[in-house]
Amino acid sequence: MIINFSLIFSEPEIEFKVSWKVYTLLMQWLTALNVQVELHGNSKRDCIGFMFSTRKDNIEIKVWEPKLYRKSRFIHFDTMLPYLEITDENEYLSIHLDQLKEACKTGFSQLGITEYDLIESEFANVKKEVIGNTDYRYVEE
Repeated sequence: MIINFSLIFSEPEIEFKVSWKVYTLLMQWLTALNVQVELHGNSKRDCIGFMFSTRKDNIEIKVWEPKLYRKSRFIHFDTMLPYLEITDENEYLSIHLDQLKEACKTGFSQLGITEYDLIESEFANVKKEVIGNTDYRYVEE
């Protein structure tokens, strides 16, 4: 099953200060877990997508029910993460990855995916790879 992340922001100058390379690495490693989803009606799906967003007034992780479009093989989750005002790059990245992990686990559990140890392990591995690594440093455009 392919895992895909997208980002959208509804407020000016609000964004996650994270390099797209971090998200790409995380998507690759989560996809490699090859999680399987059993949906009612034997509906074949081969991609889980998370749309991540934030707002200045948001203080909690929210994951809405998955959207399952009849003619699509895509499972879509709208997700809201807390807004972070942290200036230390490594601390920001660590907290943001923890938030992503909790949002993904919540979404996966709604689909009956319970391989939490594997998910925890992949997020821990990504943290080890990216925190402090200049190849994954966020650069404002």
